[in-house]
Amino acid sequence: MPIDFPNSPTLNQVFTVGTNSWTWNGTTWNVVRTGVTGPTGPQGPQGIQGLTGPAGASGGITLSVTNSGSGAYVINGSNNPTLSFIRGHRYVINVNASGHPFWIQTVPGAYSSGNVYSSGVTNNGEDVGSIIFEVPFNAPALYYACEYHSSMAGAITVSDLGPQGLQGIQGIQGPQGIQGIQGETGPAGSGGGVWSYIGQVSSTGGSTVSFSNLNGAYKELFLTFSGVYHTTSNRPLFKLNNSTNFSDYDFQISRTYGGTAYNGLSVTTTLCIPTFLAYFNGHTYGSGSLRITNANSTGSKGVFLSHTGILCGEVTSTIVYDQFETVGGSYNASSAINSINISTGGGTWGGGTWKLWGAS
Repeated sequence: MPIDFPNSPTLNQVFTVGTNSWTWNGTTWNVVRTGVTGPTGPQGPQGIQGLTGPAGASGGITLSVTNSGSGAYVINGSNNPTLSFIRGHRYVINVNASGHPFWIQTVPGAYSSGNVYSSGVTNNGEDVGSIIFEVPFNAPALYYACEYHSSMAGAITVSDLGPQGLQGIQGIQGPQGIQGIQGETGPAGSGGGVWSYIGQVSSTGGSTVSFSNLNGAYKELFLTFSGVYHTTSNRPLFKLNNSTNFSDYDFQISRTYGGTAYNGLSVTTTLCIPTFLAYFNGHTYGSGSLRITNANSTGSKGVFLSHTGILCGEVTSTIVYDQFETVGGSYNASSAINSINISTGGGTWGGGTWKLWGAS
């Protein structure tokens, strides 16, 4: 069948009917014949590398430095502030203080050419430009100063950590903890009197433990001691009411040792004189209690000692393992007990706690 070509075609116009196409060459319509697509050719060689782009902005912690006349550097808005640098960090100090060269040095005060710090510093002494400081890990405390004006100076603290930040807000209260263990049992009753806790003293130094201002107000006194020791093997000694001499023998009675009679507590032993503390290997140790009755009046005082410890033969220095407890006796005092003092008898206290109760 005849082809109905367009009238007045334009140059190189394509006309298609079904699978056939024609192009107009300005005179006639010519059949367009398309061949089979050939294989892809090989990849061409790599092109040359392009030009390097411009450098990026310098990294690091930035400080802005200007000047307030010749009186001070103004650094990030403050006059001659103390700067805090961290080892291993990089700082960019942008200086715009014409006529005031900014120097980092190792001494405070005015500029010192012989103490300029150069490790890790680029462009030290710049007055208009940037100083780069990569802080070494062994950097010391540093300072900055103007080359010409001593009033333009300040300190640089150098640390492995940054400055401490502001304290955070208080957190919410946690749950209540478990109940603690029960406290120690107080002294036994005093025949109707009411016990009150007077106080405690820690024997961690010095040579004397004291309880004063008792004012004869207690008819019974109860002194406990625990974990007590001192630095020599001397006997610890008691003194009541600031009497002239300390004496542990005030608390022995009908006691003969080595042919010599002593007054105080009633004790039976042939090995050594027991004191209220025991000594062992050159040091004195002890835990126990001392109870004094009739403490608020004149005359005889009942004295009751309870103690567990190691006793030492005084003459032979033989170590003897023994105990003595609930030893009773009496002590005569001309007045009510107003104070109790315990001396090491030499050396110093090395530890322990003393607690005193009184019954009115």
